[in-house]
Amino acid sequence: MKKYEIIKFFEKEKSTPDSIEKVERIINLGRTAWNIADYSDTKKILEYTLDLANQLNYKSGIVIAYNALGSLIKDQRKSLDYFFKALEIAESEKNHQGTLFCLNNIGIVFKQNLLFDKAIEFYQKVIDYEPIPESEKNNLMPIKLMTLMNLGVVYIQINEYDKALNCLLKSLENDKDFSLDKKNLNYCNKLLNIAMAYLKKNDAEKALQYIEEAEIINKEFKNADVETYIYFLKGYNMNMFGYYDSAELYLLNALKIFNESFRLVSKDSIIQELINIYKATKSYEKAIKWQDELILYLRNEINQIFFNASETFL
Repeated sequence: MKKYEIIKFFEKEKSTPDSIEKVERIINLGRTAWNIADYSDTKKILEYTLDLANQLNYKSGIVIAYNALGSLIKDQRKSLDYFFKALEIAESEKNHQGTLFCLNNIGIVFKQNLLFDKAIEFYQKVIDYEPIPESEKNNLMPIKLMTLMNLGVVYIQINEYDKALNCLLKSLENDKDFSLDKKNLNYCNKLLNIAMAYLKKNDAEKALQYIEEAEIINKEFKNADVETYIYFLKGYNMNMFGYYDSAELYLLNALKIFNESFRLVSKDSIIQELINIYKATKSYEKAIKWQDELILYLRNEINQIFFNASETFL
């Protein structure tokens, strides 16, 4: 579905009688917008969904909307507030799926704030969550596998690459038993995170296998977030082997299509890799230019991303 089709469908749905079925239809529309990286329209759809679900006292819809909005917005204080509100409702309703999503998303916020021990704690709560009713296994296991991937990403960040690969490969392998369609953002994310772990271990050959698989899938999927991550990893790989011109081209392409709403790779990571290239090639003027760009970017981000953990987490 194209962006204009999503908007057209959304406007049409808004005029229909309010009902739980309407909430479900609009939630699915929001997922479609998310999958094509149309994050501005996703936010509008989810805010409408939350209001409607509250009016109908549809608890499951409220949990989904809070979880999705919290994952989308950049204000991480507000994200945590949404996730904990959703968690309270989900646990009181014995909504296992909602509970797992909340715990995973809380872990993501801790990871983004570099509180890796707390992130691991919440991810582990999802992975260890029992019992799983047999009737809900097909709905709950993919969330556990997604969380296992997120745990693998944390291990990459703390330089424990073998642990990272153990989590990521297990998540990808078991995912085949529960995913109806692998052509989605989450599956590509797993492939590319595995590629990053292999690159960190200097195994470019294995890394490229996973990058190429993600690239093939994304030719049909056309997700700009995935495309940015692919360019970044290719640039990282070229830089690692000293092919600086190619590395620079890939990284500049990544920056060209980068959107602040993207989630798979951060802008500062791309800029830092460019700086590494310019230092290696003794292009000091370019290195200084991008260093200034990085400092400016981080200054703008700091109030939104990092905050006083003692106020928020205690």
